[in-house]
Amino acid sequence: MRVQTFLFQRYKSEQTLEIISGACSMDMNESWFMDWYYSHASADEKRLHDRMSEFDDYFLDMRFEKGTKAYDLIKCQSKPTGSDEWIDVEAMRPDVLEYFSTTFIKTKVEELEGCCGYYNHQEQVLCVSPKYVDDDATVLHEMIHLFESIINELPLYVHFIEENTAYAFSAHE
Repeated sequence: MRVQTFLFQRYKSEQTLEIISGACSMDMNESWFMDWYYSHASADEKRLHDRMSEFDDYFLDMRFEKGTKAYDLIKCQSKPTGSDEWIDVEAMRPDVLEYFSTTFIKTKVEELEGCCGYYNHQEQVLCVSPKYVDDDATVLHEMIHLFESIINELPLYVHFIEENTAYAFSAHE
């Protein structure tokens, strides 16, 4: 097993940290959701959204949640100045992963030609054909595309260094 360790230098401004933590363009405003869900969504769109919510826990690894193998790849350790001992530090995840909610995603059900469904990252819309609303494989497949699109926008690593502390990001191969 090979271990890669990267040490990073301290960021001088909160603005730099904000740019990194907000690197993903996903709109995380969910204020529209309640109005849409209870006043405008069709029964199929509600059912599709509910299915997404039911499957949300299947994607904890794609959000690098603590306790998953993926989290172990990004977890951090720090070595305080004057100490020879490394201690575990809560890994900072980008806001879009830390606070993700299916209420950020619009669902649409409409007849589609040539496919069962799609995820449009720019519009944040997960769409499936009516006959696939209750098809687990289709909904899960489109949710994979949803999380792939989020991950693809993020920098390869996100980090912040406190003064006089070195943080390590380790990837095991």
